[in-house]
Amino acid sequence: MKFFILAFFLTATAFFAQAQIKETNSIELGLDMQNLKGVVSSQYNVKQGQNIYNIGYGRFIQNNVKIGVKLNYGAFSINSSVPSFDFHENAKIYGANLYYQKYYSLLKKFYAFGGGTMGYTYAKARVESTGVLVETDKENFYELQANGGFAWFLSKHIALESTVLSTGLTYQKDEKGSPAAQTTNTSTEFNLSSNTVLNGLNFKILFLF
Repeated sequence: MKFFILAFFLTATAFFAQAQIKETNSIELGLDMQNLKGVVSSQYNVKQGQNIYNIGYGRFIQNNVKIGVKLNYGAFSINSSVPSFDFHENAKIYGANLYYQKYYSLLKKFYAFGGGTMGYTYAKARVESTGVLVETDKENFYELQANGGFAWFLSKHIALESTVLSTGLTYQKDEKGSPAAQTTNTSTEFNLSSNTVLNGLNFKILFLF
């Protein structure tokens, strides 16, 4: 119910707001949350969570066209358990992205946007099994993505954005170290992902000037 009330409020206020034009700047604060819980069997449970915070700067180089940069910091965890056995992976995440976005008017000042992102992410993880250190991982991700979402220009100086769909290529290089040995792996992946109220929360608040 709260979600529908919020959606109605944002849509209504869009009628009275003004979209931003060329040479407008933005300071952006964002949050990306994902929480998944699965039950593989009656005795095997898996929980996965991710919280990424970001701060960025954007500039409208043309009417309804924006470029920008953002810095990311967050944490990722996987916890699984069966009787007498636990597995835990916890990671710190750091990254930076350059992006391009173009806005398309849908309903007065309610907009859709599409664009591209190029970024780098570094993650350092610690893996434990039943309280014993198994390995430490260092992961490097190089990403090239296309994405899309929605934006509400609530006033001359405030806007909200949410990315709902992204697809792209990721090159990943891992360094895994354990008491026994150290290995290096590389991989290239194509992925398609979406953000909904069912699997997480993704939004940015923009301060425009």
